[in-house]
Amino acid sequence: MISEEDKYRAYIFNLVGFAVMTLFGRLVLENIKMFHELGILWFLINLFGSILLFICGLTFIEQGRTILDKYKGFKNDIK
Repeated sequence: MISEEDKYRAYIFNLVGFAVMTLFGRLVLENIKMFHELGILWFLINLFGSILLFICGLTFIEQGRTILDKYKGFKNDIK
């Protein structure tokens, strides 16, 4: 049985994962505007940093899923 603490931890990982990924979303939606504001060098630095944060966010979301799936295997083994 999954505890409330594990549900909370999985939810926090999910929330933090999506929050970290928002910089890449902004870059995708406003790429031309940011390119003109920042210039090519800072735009590429921002692109590289946002891709790293996007990967980090996906890792946090997967960590939250792993917490929840850990107990699903135990439940299936009992049957």
